[in-house]
Amino acid sequence: MNKTFRIVFFAAIVAFVLNLLFGRILAAKVSTWPFLNRLKILSPQAPIVINQREEIRITENGQLDEAVSAAKSKISAVYLQEPNGNIKFMGPAVNLTSEGEFVAFKEVFSGRGDYFVFLEGGRNASVGSVVSDPASGLIFFRAGLESVPVAALADSKSLFSGEKVFVFSNNFGSAWQGWASYLTRTENERGEKVFTAGLSQRSFELANQSDQEKGKIILNSRGEVVGIAAGKEVVPSDVLKSAMVKYLNNKEKIVASDYDFAYTEVYGPKAAILKTSSGSLVVSSTNPALKVGDVIVSAGGLKLGGAVFLEEILEKYEIGQEVSLGLVRAGQNIDVKIKGKELR
Repeated sequence: MNKTFRIVFFAAIVAFVLNLLFGRILAAKVSTWPFLNRLKILSPQAPIVINQREEIRITENGQLDEAVSAAKSKISAVYLQEPNGNIKFMGPAVNLTSEGEFVAFKEVFSGRGDYFVFLEGGRNASVGSVVSDPASGLIFFRAGLESVPVAALADSKSLFSGEKVFVFSNNFGSAWQGWASYLTRTENERGEKVFTAGLSQRSFELANQSDQEKGKIILNSRGEVVGIAAGKEVVPSDVLKSAMVKYLNNKEKIVASDYDFAYTEVYGPKAAILKTSSGSLVVSSTNPALKVGDVIVSAGGLKLGGAVFLEEILEKYEIGQEVSLGLVRAGQNIDVKIKGKELR
């Protein structure tokens, strides 16, 4: 009996015994041995085997703890001291810059009195300037704090239906609040929603979302901010980023444009019936350059469709700046130019 035959025979006996005593797990491990794998005598054969690293299954609570641990120092709490002296927690805010600039949902600033922002660890300061973004409904504000931990803002367009996210709030007066949810609609899924040109109305939705979530911060599993809950919808982080640029460029006022028309998205069968590609169907208009039934297929030289949204292009233009639109009207391709006026 030559040496090779003895090795093969021994390996076959070992595999049989391991399968009997320990099941297929150890056999799969042995099959990663290069020499035996080349002989193809074991089952399963590499590379369909257990990896060298351990697979750790994290429970839902474990994932929540990890997400919150990564984010909680970067999410602050807003308090209101009412005229009668009563002090109440109003809601969480996202830390935007290390120089003490924050953003929160508008209802966090719905009361009368003096506002304060608290960081994890107890540092706090009175809220200074407060700036509202009329396009998104977000409130940006500044407080006299330095070296503030800054939150990571995720790419909300990369979210998918069914993805797990975490709802989070912390008032620093008691244990933090947090629970798991998942997306039932992403911002890329537009449906039948009617959009007002000039407003940042991109949003996504959570399962069983209610007023309980309003104003709370939505995190992904890495603790990055993916949005701020606004009632039945969530203002996504990509809208937050766009508004933040405007705020940082002009801290006294965020100006949004009004283009005097509303639209809905068309694609697939609807676009085919209208004899056009994906685009934005004008459903109401007082803009002289546009008519109801026009399908806008490009804006600013960019073709609409996929993850390219009309409002995302329009919000980059200043008041009075011309925007070129390519559209289909009664089966004809035409180009028009429009200008935005200040949204009131």
